[in-house]
This record gives sequence, C-alpha cells and structure tokens, in this order.
Amino acid sequence: MGNGLLQLVQDLEWLGREISRPMVQRRVTESGPAAFSRDFFLERQRSIIATANKIERELLLTVRFDPTRLVGIGCPVEETLDSVVELIAALEEIKQDAVAAPDKLPAHIHLFNRRVEEYLDGSLPSAA
Repeated sequence: MGNGLLQLVQDLEWLGREISRPMVQRRVTESGPAAFSRDFFLERQRSIIATANKIERELLLTVRFDPTRLVGIGCPVEETLDSVVELIAALEEIKQDAVAAPDKLPAHIHLFNRRVEEYLDGSLPSAA
C-alpha cells in the first residue's frame, strides 16, 4: 500500500507544479501569446482531482484492510483514524484549489506529501 500511495502523491505533486507553472507564466506575459492553454489547464485540473480521488481510496483501503495500523502497532486506533481524516480533508482542499486557486496547489500538495510520509512512517501528522 505504501509504495502505491507514495507514487500517487508524487504524481499529484508533479501535476500541481504543472498546473501552476503556466498560471505563473501567464501572469508574467499577460499580453503575449499563450504558453498557457485552457485545454492544458482543464486536463491538469481533471488529473489532479482524479489523482486526489485515487489517493483518498488508498487511504480508505488502509483503514479498511490494514488491521495492523488499527490494533495499536505504530499508532493508537483513534489517532490513526484522525490522521486519515486529516489527510482526506487536505485532499478536499487540494481538489478545491485545483478548481479555484491553482497557484496555491504546490504549497498545499507539498504539505500533503509530508503528511503522507509521516503517516506511512507511523508517526502522525500534526493537525493543521
């Protein structure tokens, strides 16, 4: 589970950088020809949301099918569940950013990436 989740998080981080880069370029050259394509943006936006949905499913599968995480090995059950809830809430924020605030995506995705790594290492991410 961990490797698949980490790969999805890395994919999400790459997509977040891709979607924000043209936004920055467009602001710099607002009157120039578009290095920014609306189709490119919409494709990346859909990809970010789809990848966030995949990550959410992976997290939920962890809770459902990885009983060692829930019987106190590494973390108490309540803290583990709270951690998953925090990660899912952060994913919702990323999905909203993909639609409404793509310039915020790299920072939010980077923070999410750190939280996932902490979760997989057995230490709990701190509350945001």
